[in-house]
Amino acid sequence: MQAARAILEHPMSYPEVVGRLVDADSATSSTPDEPGSRPDVMEVTVGDLVRQVRRDSAFTATEHARGAALADLVSDVLRRTCDAGPVGRTVSGRRLGEGVAPEYVVDGAHVSALVDGVVVGLASVLVGDEPTSRPVTLRVDPTWQRRGIGTRLLTDVCRLAHAMGAAEIMLTTRSGNQAVLAMVRAAGLRGRIRLSGDELTVRVPVVGLKPLPC
Repeated sequence: MQAARAILEHPMSYPEVVGRLVDADSATSSTPDEPGSRPDVMEVTVGDLVRQVRRDSAFTATEHARGAALADLVSDVLRRTCDAGPVGRTVSGRRLGEGVAPEYVVDGAHVSALVDGVVVGLASVLVGDEPTSRPVTLRVDPTWQRRGIGTRLLTDVCRLAHAMGAAEIMLTTRSGNQAVLAMVRAAGLRGRIRLSGDELTVRVPVVGLKPLPC
């Protein structure tokens, strides 16, 4: 009951809660380069996202069932969050007027959401350390959130990254930002999540998307 309550209050705490229940970690519990190091992985699906919990000893069938049950609980919470609409981050701009639709403009490695020439949302493809994985940033003016702008920007920036030769994109945010998962789900995308300390990383494959001309 305590685990379920903790997840309901903070859905993004799911890997940590499951880790405590099964004496594991949301990150790799041993160094992959060590001889004979083969951590076991419990992989469950939360909504359309794959989450992993690892430890050195093998998980039991009961532990897998417990993790799956908690994943179902998180999926229900995220589904309700998604129905409420995606949330982005802060940029300068104005409130979207009634019946006004933003214009989406591609400029190099950036996709902007504009209304009357004012930027209300921005997504960018960055240069990372991995040749086929590109970090992206995505921001939406808080007064323009819950209108589908973040979802559209995420879809477009994924397509743009594909056109730039990426196989996947990486979204990095704080561990408590559950809205990013709702946004990925609303965009119809699948992602792989990693939680490390206070940082959450979502990797989204883009190879199956139609490239967006840049």
